[in-house]
Amino acid sequence: KNKGMKEKNERRKEGIMHHGMKSVVHCFLCCVSLLLPQLFVSHSFQLSKPSYLKSPSFSSALKENIPVKYAQVQDEKYEKAAKVFNPLTERYIQIFPFSNNAKNKWNEFMSLNGGYIAYCGRLVPIDVESLSSWLDNSNEQNVSESSSNHRNHVKNLYSIWDIPSSGDSMWHIITSFQISDCNMTETADDTIDCEYPIFEQLLFTYKPHQLLTLPGIEPSKSGCLSSYVNAYLKDSSEGQKIMYNSNAKLEQNKLSRSKKKKKKKIKPYVPRPCHRLDYDTSGVVLISLSRESHRTTSKLFELRKVKKKYVALVAGHIEQDEGTVECKIGKITTKEGYNRFECLSGYHEDDFVPNSLRPAKTYYKVVKRFTIPLSGTGTNSRAAMYTRVELEPFTGRGHQLRLHMESIGHPILGDELHGKGLGSVTPRLCLHAMELEVVAYVGNHQLKNIIATSLPPF
Repeated sequence: KNKGMKEKNERRKEGIMHHGMKSVVHCFLCCVSLLLPQLFVSHSFQLSKPSYLKSPSFSSALKENIPVKYAQVQDEKYEKAAKVFNPLTERYIQIFPFSNNAKNKWNEFMSLNGGYIAYCGRLVPIDVESLSSWLDNSNEQNVSESSSNHRNHVKNLYSIWDIPSSGDSMWHIITSFQISDCNMTETADDTIDCEYPIFEQLLFTYKPHQLLTLPGIEPSKSGCLSSYVNAYLKDSSEGQKIMYNSNAKLEQNKLSRSKKKKKKKIKPYVPRPCHRLDYDTSGVVLISLSRESHRTTSKLFELRKVKKKYVALVAGHIEQDEGTVECKIGKITTKEGYNRFECLSGYHEDDFVPNSLRPAKTYYKVVKRFTIPLSGTGTNSRAAMYTRVELEPFTGRGHQLRLHMESIGHPILGDELHGKGLGSVTPRLCLHAMELEVVAYVGNHQLKNIIATSLPPF
């Protein structure tokens, strides 16, 4: 009898243990079935920020007004130290952002000696003969023909190198910034996401020359900076990290605001530029990653609270070290039936399309005056002269910088539209958007000045 009772108790204990194990396994499988789909969808980028936001210097930059270089990543679309081939020494010159050391080779060629520009990763000489002839008031047609031959010679000379064939392979994300305190009196609670954007919802990019900012009307012009950036954000893992971080900030900001009535469903937002650069102009372009950041940033552009700084090479020596050009700009109908931007100087108001004339203002500052000696001695000596200037537009009219420089007698080198014979002196337009300054919320809702910089190629 006792032996039977012991066997019965043992079977009861085994049954309880077996039932308990089944319950544990059942609970575990239920949890896995709920979490497994989310892990497959977001495990690749949910737990980490974009690589260019992981720099430890970022947090220290919020306290001190210092330049910031975000952590480099193994991605071809991120800004890297550029290399420019020097055909004179057959070596590469390395260029680093925020490198103002006068002893480096780049400053030696660009700031001290002059006579060269960087074109497709190579140092290319300026056609100083044609420039000198233009300054001597030679026949503009002959100047244009000779400089056109120079441009074709340059392109043929460097066609054997690995020159990028499309803008898709040349654009990149800018990761060099200067962060400084903002002197605004508004508090973060009063202006959050209403007047100023959030830094994580902005993307600073470099647009090369001969690339559209937005797609054109014709199907052949669909390839542009906006389409290339959107393809990168959608298809690459690093681009998905950028979008996830932007959306996380957007949801966090929505939760912190007061609840509002539910709105109708709207189409998903597609990242787009907040402004545009001309086809032949290179430099910094700001892209908004959310509908809210596009609205607030576009409003800042409209209110002229976004500062832009350009660098250009212009013909001749500008006498004054700095000055302001104020001249209205409008559209004139050509013989072919197209509208062309022109300055009011040299025309009458009746020549312009009705209601197209608008005020325009540009500030310029001379950086360096170059004199390249040519053949000849004594009174027969000749020289080519040009000036590097910094330009800050107060307004945003079409071709404003080109027209204002041309109106004071110093057209931009390489300008085929308004250069008056100087369009082929250089293989590209010597106009570059070097800096873009915008106010945004950084870190823990701190209002900061963000300056994105792109080193000019000349």
